[in-house]
Amino acid sequence: MKERKKRPTPEQRAAAVAFYRESGLSAQKAAEELKMVPRTLEAWIAKAKRAEIDPDGTMSPERVTELLRLQRENASLRREVEFLKKAGALLRERDHGPNGTR
Repeated sequence: MKERKKRPTPEQRAAAVAFYRESGLSAQKAAEELKMVPRTLEAWIAKAKRAEIDPDGTMSPERVTELLRLQRENASLRREVEFLKKAGALLRERDHGPNGTR
């Protein structure tokens, strides 16, 4: 008979989520490092995000989902702005040279 694995403790789950956040790795890579199923880590990360948004659980699930969507959108827009800043700087350098001359 196959031996059942023990369920991770809340502390172990929090440690895995903290590792993911601090490592800068994707959830897939972090899960590989932790030798766990990526989908499990992704679920723990999502649960931790929901808990941060609504620690006492009073918001509707729709509201939490909308806030998460807005956070993702905000992060995406920030990346786009950074990209456009860099692209603009490269174009200015190309057009005016490194010293600002033509």
